Amino acid sequence: MMFDGQAAAFFNFLIEKAGIDKVKEIVSAARQEKDALEAVKALPAIGTDLDKAEEEWAAWVKTQKPDPSQEFRMRMGGQERTERPQQP
Repeated sequence: MMFDGQAAAFFNFLIEKAGIDKVKEIVSAARQEKDALEAVKALPAIGTDLDKAEEEWAAWVKTQKPDPSQEFRMRMGGQERTERPQQP
């Protein structure tokens, strides 16, 4: 499954706030074509006020620091290669 950066960041936020098991329930609901948004709203850590949840998520994103030990995978011309980010 591929995610853009914002979606991946939101999932990480959900995992931190609600735990991996609750996030798995959301993914499972989406796969069963149930309303995943309702599943998100049902999380006590998020609640039904999605504007507030978005504000909390945006504030959380600003506190995150990139992990320089992580490898980046890039697709270039059909090839996939792994590189480590350059250290400052």
